[in-house]
Amino acid sequence: MGVKGSLIAFEGIDGSGKTTTAKALSDAIREQGGSCVFMPKRAVVSDEPYVREHLEALAEIIWSKAKHAPTHLLGYDYWIHAVASYFFAVEHACIRPLLAAGTTVVVDNWFYKFALRISLASGRELSTVLSCFEDLLEPDTVFYLDVSAEKSASRKGEFSWAETGSTEKDRPSREQELANFVTYQNLVREGYRPFLEKENWKPVDPGDATAEQTAKMLVAKRAR
Repeated sequence: MGVKGSLIAFEGIDGSGKTTTAKALSDAIREQGGSCVFMPKRAVVSDEPYVREHLEALAEIIWSKAKHAPTHLLGYDYWIHAVASYFFAVEHACIRPLLAAGTTVVVDNWFYKFALRISLASGRELSTVLSCFEDLLEPDTVFYLDVSAEKSASRKGEFSWAETGSTEKDRPSREQELANFVTYQNLVREGYRPFLEKENWKPVDPGDATAEQTAKMLVAKRAR
């Protein structure tokens, strides 16, 4: 029986550098001879056309079409189950086979940030929202990128409705969107605190390091 691979997830507020750092980490693991696949949340890594058809359609609905849309109009139950459906399908069809083959899988988001957002937007207890995701795989390691909302805002050229926590009918000015982003992302950042008490969560302060520099530091930590 082969050695099972590990699931590594990145978490953090919007604009904290999860995707670039996750990709850099997967590249660094491969450079050291490890078997590793980077799996961005919006990209479907599967050779099965039927799987790709379903997951690409869900990803389009959840992220591309919803990016600048008033998503609250569909109700929070819809989004909880749409996002949960996506992650359960990705886990079953894409992640588990790779892990079983001994491959390390790096994802730039697992479900935690989405559960936090829905809890904040709907006013529901976080535990209630998390219950819809509770049977998903627990990552072996979660790297939490501890970046301030102000720094994240400076990296982004535009903000989606979901990133500002807005439920307004009309989009505000750029200045107001920036203020809304910082306020909302600080709430998300605070919401992460209980997760950071878990043993498999590792807070990382990238400071001014590049994604590649941060990835090399994380690879060194994993080797200890």
